[in-house]
Amino acid sequence: MGRVSQWAALFLYLSFLPQALAEDLLEIYALAVAKDARLQAARHQFLAAREALPQARAALLPQLSFVAERIETRQDILRSENSVFAQGKSDFSTDNFTLSLTIPVFDYSAWFRYAQSKHQVKRSHAELLIFEQDLILDVAERYFAVLAAQDKLDYVRANKSAIGKQLELAETRLARGLATMTEVLEARSRYAQAEASEIEAEAAIEDNLNALWQLTEEPVTHLAPLAGEVPLIRPDPQDMDQWVATAQARNLQLLVLREAVEAARREVKQRRSGHLPTLDLVGRYNDRDTGGTLFGGGSRVETREFLLRFTLPLYQGGAVRSAARRAVQEWLQAKGELQAQRREVVRNTRSAYLDVIKNIKKVEALAESLRFQRKALEVKEEGFKAGLNTMLEVLDAQREWFLSRSAHAQARYDFLLSVLQLKRASGTLMAGDLVAMNRLLAAES
Repeated sequence: MGRVSQWAALFLYLSFLPQALAEDLLEIYALAVAKDARLQAARHQFLAAREALPQARAALLPQLSFVAERIETRQDILRSENSVFAQGKSDFSTDNFTLSLTIPVFDYSAWFRYAQSKHQVKRSHAELLIFEQDLILDVAERYFAVLAAQDKLDYVRANKSAIGKQLELAETRLARGLATMTEVLEARSRYAQAEASEIEAEAAIEDNLNALWQLTEEPVTHLAPLAGEVPLIRPDPQDMDQWVATAQARNLQLLVLREAVEAARREVKQRRSGHLPTLDLVGRYNDRDTGGTLFGGGSRVETREFLLRFTLPLYQGGAVRSAARRAVQEWLQAKGELQAQRREVVRNTRSAYLDVIKNIKKVEALAESLRFQRKALEVKEEGFKAGLNTMLEVLDAQREWFLSRSAHAQARYDFLLSVLQLKRASGTLMAGDLVAMNRLLAAES
């Protein structure tokens, strides 16, 4: 699916949304596309920038103008040595109409400006695409941040509940003389810490929901969570060098700077052409109707003129050479920035590829760790019942179990985000990637 058709599908999707709160990743993204202030500003910036093309093209096209004048003349001859109009007063009006057509025949500077404007528009369009890619990644990051915060709150509350049960048991055992006051105090301390963690987790959820609101300007109360296991699919192709090659060809930051280099190169040519002549074909029609003259009689004269106008700049105080030297330096600066950005893109793409591989291994390792920690917790709970383990050992095992569950959940979100970040680095990130990721979410939260 092409970029245009994807956007059309998303806006159609948005048009059928109920007026209720958004729940899944696509709904959040559709709202962000419609309401994100930064994206709206970027769109207006592009629409303004692309007007450079018709403005530059206008200098190559014929120019037609019409001028109408009406002149009221009042004259009072006070003294004259000419006997024809030695004295007297006269009032008369003059109507003057001029129609001019100018056709550029030769103007290298205008042609260079036109070619330069094409690259400026392409650059502005690439900058808009960068904002669109940033929004895709931003929505995913904020969405998964909310889910991670909700997971943490669930684990904190589950841990708090487990500690509460252990505290009740410790107090009961203390009353029966089977436990020490130290165990009760430790359980109370752990319970208080769990309450503090719960407050912190609740605040984190609210903060991350506010971050989503910043994009959508719509209140969100719940989001669809990940459904079951996340498929840990390795990058396709599984060759880092191919991803780097794709990034060098399609990365939008590189595209922006390539167009900047080309625009700067055209600017050099345009500045150097300031010494070249211009040639215009001009046609003029003039109708002048005069109600009177100094001699008393009026007249009406029609004039038709056709001419070739040749203009050769001879000397402009050194401004042309200075502007050309400045343009050369700006061109070299743009080339240097492109080279630096190319190296950064290569590094970021390699790093993003390795992050995907690392996060796959991390999710797998944490899943394996969870299985062992769950087994260890069960063993310690049985050992506590048999008098082989202390309550503190059970509490420690419970805490490690819930911390590991939170870490495993976070690792899954990190993996999904690293996939999007790799595609962004390579310049291939599109709205369709969110469509595929949205299929991993549960239908109901």
